[in-house]
Parts: sequence; structure tokens; C-alpha cells
Amino acid sequence: MKSFLLTASFILFIALNSFAQCAAGETSVTFVMHTDAWAYENYWQLNLAGTGCNPTPISEGANLNVGCAGTASDNSPNGYAGSSVITEGPFCLTNNTAYELIFVDSYGDGGLVIEVFENGALTHVYSGSGNGNTWTFTIGVSTAPAYDSPCSAAEITADGPSLVMNNVDAIAGFGEIAPAGVDCGVYGFWCEGNSTNSIWAKFIPTTNSTSFEVTTCNPGTTTDTQIAIYRVTDCSDFATFELISSNDDMLGGCSNGEYYSSQTFTSCLEAGQLYLIQIDGWNGAVGDIELSVHTYSTAITWDALVNGISCPLNKGDVGNGSVYPYSVGAGANFTSVWTGPAGFTSTNQYLLNADPGTYTVTATTGCGEVYTQSFDITQPDVWMVTTNIVLPNCDVNNDASIEVNVAGATAPYTFAWSDVTGLPLSTNNPLTGIGTGTYNMVITDDHTCTYSYTFNITDCVGLEELTQASINVFPNPSNGSFAFSHEALQNASWSLYDISGKLIHSERITTGSTPTFVNVNVPSGVYSLRIVAEDMQLQKSVVVE
Repeated sequence: MKSFLLTASFILFIALNSFAQCAAGETSVTFVMHTDAWAYENYWQLNLAGTGCNPTPISEGANLNVGCAGTASDNSPNGYAGSSVITEGPFCLTNNTAYELIFVDSYGDGGLVIEVFENGALTHVYSGSGNGNTWTFTIGVSTAPAYDSPCSAAEITADGPSLVMNNVDAIAGFGEIAPAGVDCGVYGFWCEGNSTNSIWAKFIPTTNSTSFEVTTCNPGTTTDTQIAIYRVTDCSDFATFELISSNDDMLGGCSNGEYYSSQTFTSCLEAGQLYLIQIDGWNGAVGDIELSVHTYSTAITWDALVNGISCPLNKGDVGNGSVYPYSVGAGANFTSVWTGPAGFTSTNQYLLNADPGTYTVTATTGCGEVYTQSFDITQPDVWMVTTNIVLPNCDVNNDASIEVNVAGATAPYTFAWSDVTGLPLSTNNPLTGIGTGTYNMVITDDHTCTYSYTFNITDCVGLEELTQASINVFPNPSNGSFAFSHEALQNASWSLYDISGKLIHSERITTGSTPTFVNVNVPSGVYSLRIVAEDMQLQKSVVVE
């Protein structure tokens, strides 16, 4: 959905000034239409329930060329503009009578959102989908609470009695504001970042109090809540809403009501200023809600949600570390000054997309208190992947295997193998029962980071393996210069392969049991040293640092 600077309720407020008086037994009904970029695909009409789309509706609108058949998508003078808000009505409709709104979309992808207002109160929100919808509603029987919108918020007195509310039939209007979804327990955010069944309360401080606690952790709360506090200039315009603080789940849980009740705080507030409290159910939860607002006099404490970097960084990569400071006892409307490695500075409230290192924040609350703390952004160890490849027997060619040893990143790991065409083969390690060919490997760690490699097995053997005890490699690890001792070998050669099975170097071995010296210029990593002689073969892992 799109956000609009002027909300539907504000547009409706203007339209209310021109409302005609309806007769006794009738209700003034207005439709507020929110279009997508392809509004020329849309058509709607209003009828008595059960009438169906027909040539003589009570009213109709949008692109009349689309009509009930929905076969045309061309624009017309009657069509709505794309990405706009249109008010239709008011219509004087009979109380306790069922009507239907019929929506048709000629392309079949929906996109029109319709808000229904009865005597200025939002009673229904309908989202068009597919080829169209038929929505039925009865005039004058809405069960939405009176405090369902910001401008009709229920008043609560600071340090006074709690306010008992219910959001069972509450509606979130189109484009309704909501705090960002970051974490359930971090003050200043919600879990989901979306409003579904919100209700509203308001309070106006009579003094410039240091801080207020606003909470639903009270005996009368029976549902999982999320709350937010806003400093508001115009209740009908979300663009004037300044977030003071918010919370989904209070730290430590609630022992005085529903466990997942909410708790948040303000910094210094202005006497006589309007503040609105948005109370919503997490993920659509509904039920009874007991709200209270009290002066908070306990000492302010600070903490932070620190997220390290998810995946090992390669050269040139940008980190995704983050730090979200928050206070217990002050609002989320604090300012921040950050310093960090390599001369890093920032005045963003939260630290995002951070590289590894130590960062220090100086945060200043709305009351002027200053808090300073340092945080370490870490990253996982680099991937360390070694392999042991057993070549296939030339006479069988389906008894080869690739075994992978993994360290670094974040365990546990999962494996996915596929052939050269991308056909999945296995999720096991080792990959067995294979012959010569190309094999793709993807390792995924616990943070969904991946390590990919392609193995090419081009050789097969018909030789028996020599026992591991007959060869010794030293030093191992090395810098690329090492030796291996061996017993007397006849017609023998050594070969060095990388992790994918690619041949790096190969030489004949001098007859006899003297050590053989190797000097190769290769990148750091794990390599496979393979010795082949008459009727025998063996393989050793060699580490180059």
C-alpha cells in the first residue's frame, strides 16, 4: 500500500463540511477510494444486498468502460487517477439495511482499497483483489469502538484511573502509522511494524513532568498488545505525528495481566500538548485492554540490542552490524552521536550497516540526560573448508566420494549438492556414489550465509591404495615448501590438487626411499597431495599458510 501525506480521515473531514442532512432513519455514508498506479482497470458500484452487478446501481464510479463485465482496461474521462485518493458521496442510506459494494478489476490484480465512513466514523476497510470482490455491510450496526481513530481517542488522565478498552472490532485505517518492526523487547519499536486492530487514547500533561510510564500491564489486559506514543499537532494528519516511544513486549514479561503486555516511557513532555497513545494487538490479537499512565520517578537505565555481522566479509564487503540503544525510563526520541573505527562518525539515532569494530554512542534524552557506552560489532570467522576426494574406480565409476570439513561462519551447516545441470543430488556430507563429472556444492550456515564451490572429477583409478603409514609430509602446515618421505617406489609420481580437484602441479618421483622436496607458489589453503605408483595410490592433505 502507499502512504499519503493527508490521511483518509482528513480528506473526509473536509468532505463533511458539505454533507447534506439525511432524513430520519438514514445515515450519511462516504467512500474514500485509494487507487494504485493502474486505476484505469477499476470499476465499482453500490447496490442493495443481493442485487448483483447491474445496469441501474444506486451509484457507480471509477472507469465506467470496465463495467460489470470487466473486459476493458482502457482509460476514460470517468476513470480515477493512479496513486490517488478520491472521496465519493455522501450518500444517504437507510439504517439497518444491507448494501453491497461491488468491485471489478479488468486486469485481475486488484489494487483498490475502499474505506467506508458512516456519519464521519470509519466502519469498514475493504481491499480489492483478483478480478474483483463483493462486500456486504449493514448501515448503522457497526460494532467498531468509539475510540477507533486518532481523532476520536478516549481521554485518560495522567496519574489517574486506568482506562479499560477493547479492540475486538477495531479497524486500522488505510496507511495508518505504526512504529518500525525491529524487535519485540526493544523500546522504540514493535515486532511486526504493522497495525491491524488499533484503538487510540489521548492525554494532555498539566505539568512538564520528567517522564511517564505508559503500560497495558494491568489486571484487565487479556490480549497481546503493542503500544506507541506520539506528540501530535493534527490528529487527522499522520505527517504531524512525532514518535515519542513504543514497545511490544515489556522486558521481563508482565506478571499483572497478559504476559506479553506492553510498557513504554516518555521523556520530558510539554504541558498542554496533545499526546496520542496507539494500542494495537500483536499480529491481529484482540481482547480487553487496561491502559494506565503514571509519572515515572525511578532512575533511568540504558541497554542496547547489538547485532553482529551475519556472514564473514570478503574484501570490499560492507558489514551489516547494528546497535539499537534504548532506555528504561525515557522516551525513544533521543539523539545520538557515534564514533568508531577508521575515523567513523555519525549522528543517526541508531547504528546500521556497521563494519567490525568498537563503536561509542553518546545519547541525549529529551530531558537532557546524557548516556555514553561502547559496543563491539563482531563478525564470524572466515569459512574454512577442506575436502577429501576419493576418485572412482575406472571399472565401476560410481564409487567416488567428496567429503567436506567445515569451520568458520556460524554452525550448524547444511549441504546441497547438484550436478552440472543444476539437478539436486543430495543433502548429505559426504557426497557418495558418484563418478567422474562436475558437482556443485552449497554450504549454508545458521545465518543463511553460503559457501559455494564446484568440483570437477576427471580422473579414475584402477590401483590399490598404499597404506597411510608409508608416507609422511613435513612441515605441515608449510609456506608451500615441504617434503614427503616414502618407502621405495617404482614408476611413481606425485600430484598436487586444489580443493576443487584441479591439478596444480605434477612430477615424477626419483626411484628409492629418499625424501622428495616440493616447492609450489600457491595461495593459502588446503591441498591434496596424491602419490601414484605401480599398483598403489594414496592421498594426503597439505595445508599452505
